[in-house]
Amino acid sequence: MIPKAWRGRRSGFSLLVLAAGLLGALLGASPPAPVRDLDRRAFDLRLSLLPEVPAPLEVVLVLAREETLARMGRWPWPRRYHAALLDRLGEARTVVLDILFPEGGDPEDDALLARAAARHGRVVAAIHLAPGQGKAPPRILPPYDALFRGVADVGVTNVEADE
Repeated sequence: MIPKAWRGRRSGFSLLVLAAGLLGALLGASPPAPVRDLDRRAFDLRLSLLPEVPAPLEVVLVLAREETLARMGRWPWPRRYHAALLDRLGEARTVVLDILFPEGGDPEDDALLARAAARHGRVVAAIHLAPGQGKAPPRILPPYDALFRGVADVGVTNVEADE
C-alpha cells in the first residue's frame, strides 16, 4: 500500500521520465546544430583513441592526378580506359572503383567496363546515397545496370560535406 503523500510524487516522476524520453527522441530525430557538432566531436575522439594499425604493404592506390588527366584527356574518361585499367590489375585481390557510374554512357564502352569487372571477379563498385529533396528520403544511385551485375560487390559512398 502506497501512502497518500507519495502518490502525487510518483505520477510527477512518471511525467518527468516521459518528458525526458520525448525530449531525447526529438533531439535524436532532428538534432540541433550544437548537438550534431558534439556528436561529431565525440565520434572523432573515439576514432583518435583507437590503436593505430599499420596498413598492409600490399595495398596499392591508383590515383588520377592532374598530370594523368592532362595526358589522357579531361574527365570523365571513356569507360574503355577504366576497363583497360581493370584488365591491367588482374592480379589484384580486390579493386575498389571509387567513381560513381550511375547512368549508362556509350553502350560499347559500358559493356567493356562491365565485362572487365566480371572477368576480374573481385571488383567493388560505388553506390551513392543521395539526399532526398525536402522531406523525401535519401535515394540510392547504383551503378548502371550492366556494371551493377558485373561487379562482385558494391559499397556505399557518401560525398556529403562534413561540417
